[in-house]
Amino acid sequence: MPSWPLGLCGSTESVPALLDLYYSDSPEFVQRIAFEALLKLADAKIITNLKHELIESLPQQTRILARTTSTEIFTQCVNEHPYYCFAVLDQVYQVGNKYVRPALLNILRTAPFQPNYFHSIRRIFKIAEYRCDAEVFAILAYRFERTPGNFNNDLPAYSWDEEQGKYLADKRRIYSDEQQQDEPLFVYSYQTQQYLRRRVWRTLKALAQSKGADYIKMATAVLLEYSDTDTPPAIRSSFDKWDYYQRQVKYPWDAYADYLTFNHILYTNSHRYEFNYKTWRRRKGVSASFLEPDVREEAFPELWQQHPEAVLKLLMNSKSYLVINFAVNVLRDCKDFCASLNINTIMELVYSKHQVIAVFAFELALQRLNQDKPNQKLILFLTNRLLPNTNQVKHLNIP
Repeated sequence: MPSWPLGLCGSTESVPALLDLYYSDSPEFVQRIAFEALLKLADAKIITNLKHELIESLPQQTRILARTTSTEIFTQCVNEHPYYCFAVLDQVYQVGNKYVRPALLNILRTAPFQPNYFHSIRRIFKIAEYRCDAEVFAILAYRFERTPGNFNNDLPAYSWDEEQGKYLADKRRIYSDEQQQDEPLFVYSYQTQQYLRRRVWRTLKALAQSKGADYIKMATAVLLEYSDTDTPPAIRSSFDKWDYYQRQVKYPWDAYADYLTFNHILYTNSHRYEFNYKTWRRRKGVSASFLEPDVREEAFPELWQQHPEAVLKLLMNSKSYLVINFAVNVLRDCKDFCASLNINTIMELVYSKHQVIAVFAFELALQRLNQDKPNQKLILFLTNRLLPNTNQVKHLNIP
């Protein structure tokens, strides 16, 4: 059985087979996944030995990276020797040094998708996917959405045809030979970008169908990456269509229309939006509105219902109005969970700068008011929110 499913479905009985695979002459990518599978199944002693051996296998110039207990040293080394660092960045991530993780996350947010960088980044993405490392997975998933491919790998190559006296397209592609090199000059094509975008949602969907809690963890991290202040990627708003005559076809696009996974998470069951091959758009006849509906439209609603604490995290930390509205709609259906929230949490929500959160929090607060035994602290907080002028509050004569 391959190492990938063994790590997910195997047991300690699978460890000897995985060790044989890891120490065999298998391709490097097979050994890498065998290593990850062993981290899931092996005991602490074996894991410690594996990490020690991995560190010792690193080049001398970069071995310090995997052992350092200083974020500053790691960052300095990356800045001074980027080539050596990025060549083994995925191995540093595999070791799992908690001291360098903050710097590693910053690198993943900013490193260009260029030669000497992208191969390590892609490996890290696959490892994060395997580990269900929500933070790293979400950072890279967001970057795949936002970073356009560097070139079109579908462009055909042309060769001179002596008989016809002209250049003819052949079965090769322009970049085919370059892509076969160990260190190609062109990486991260448009096709690679689209593949990775689709893979992100495919991974989340598989998690939802097998391990619901992991889906919620990963999807929450992905949604938290988005912000209303982001400049949306450029997308077309109209195009010419030839039939019996030429006419211009226009489709309405929203700001988040080109974000594949974002829309799958929030609008899979939507009556307003539909997925059209590459992009989400409003259905015909649905007009734009600044007000979001109070109906549930997300994928796998039953899983969100089972994990209201993750929805609350989105409500309190998201910078996207669409995510906030989604969270409010879900929490309205989680009545037992909302009833268990403490007063301090409700008050924090009441003072939110987002109106939809403040209104929802007021609803929760009003449900807590007991006419026979009123909570004076709650009344004072609500009054201060509605009447921030302290002189007005003093005249309310709250006992």
